[in-house]
Amino acid sequence: MTNIEDLFCRGLDFNHLYVLQNINNLPDVNKIIGYYEMLKKRDYITEDGILTLKGQEVIALFTKDFQLANQETSSVVNKNDNTVQDNKQTFSNWVVELHSKLQQKLKDIGVTEKVKLVFDGKQTNHPYFCSVVDLEGKIKKFISRYRMDDLKRIEACLLKHCEVRNQKLLMYILREGANTGSSLASDYESYVEEIISKPIKKADFF
Repeated sequence: MTNIEDLFCRGLDFNHLYVLQNINNLPDVNKIIGYYEMLKKRDYITEDGILTLKGQEVIALFTKDFQLANQETSSVVNKNDNTVQDNKQTFSNWVVELHSKLQQKLKDIGVTEKVKLVFDGKQTNHPYFCSVVDLEGKIKKFISRYRMDDLKRIEACLLKHCEVRNQKLLMYILREGANTGSSLASDYESYVEEIISKPIKKADFF
């Protein structure tokens, strides 16, 4: 079954997919709101506007590495540093899990609706968060450009940035164009774990 067939079998279409992928940046349009409310009733979105596991599964169908979702990597358990790698993990699945963790982090610090940037301690009208698809694409570009592929370190930096929110999340990861650069790269280099453990590399998922 293809990802599109899977989507249709769930009783959804591309309008529903659009809402799920852009959950934090939806336009205030009645038709869009109708799709949003339907997805809430069918448990794809929580009452707080957070993707449920069902919603994350739908988005995962359309990430670029969907074809790898059923490939298995060897399960590795290292008793010395307690490093465990899931035998069905893929890079796309990791991104979906990361997206969920970022959403939960924002919820934990009291930010649940239309997440905003913060300047001088005050929220602005500019959105901070992004879709899973955009997050995956930006992290891939970041890894390719800077050769910084410790996913555990990337995750820690992104979770920390949820508290700061002084740049859009995607711009924090990688700014493109004339003003190219990456605040994530700077934080990545200066990041120090309290407990040193084996890093999780992007290559470990392939």
